[in-house]
Amino acid sequence: MNAFAHLPADEPLRETLDPGIWVEARDKDSRSEDDRQIAFVRRIKRDCRGIAIHAVPNGGRQSDWARIRAEKMGVVAGEPDLGLDWKGGAARIEFKDGREMPRQNQVERLNQLHRLGKNVAVCRTPEGALGWLASIGAPV
Repeated sequence: MNAFAHLPADEPLRETLDPGIWVEARDKDSRSEDDRQIAFVRRIKRDCRGIAIHAVPNGGRQSDWARIRAEKMGVVAGEPDLGLDWKGGAARIEFKDGREMPRQNQVERLNQLHRLGKNVAVCRTPEGALGWLASIGAPV
């Protein structure tokens, strides 16, 4: 018997996050994803001089022309929001608000990076992100 017989034939299988990817627990804090990310970036810039941080502005709506051009220039759908680099290490963080989970293209990209041996996480709070970074050896 086919193990997938119970699934609708026209619905593709959805990839889930690899078990090794750290995901911060959901919360009831009303802050938006953007506000949470801004607070984290502010803390890194203020307190963690040994970490270089950059945002990846690939979200938001854009025209078909702009999207196609961005793809040609190397923009990858689902790329995590933040890149962090320090001497001897690096990480990528996808920030989410208290309720949301990564979209399918983000799941696929996070899994791809994780399978390449990269440090990736889904974080919701500055404290959670800093704790995870400390756990992987970042100078926080």
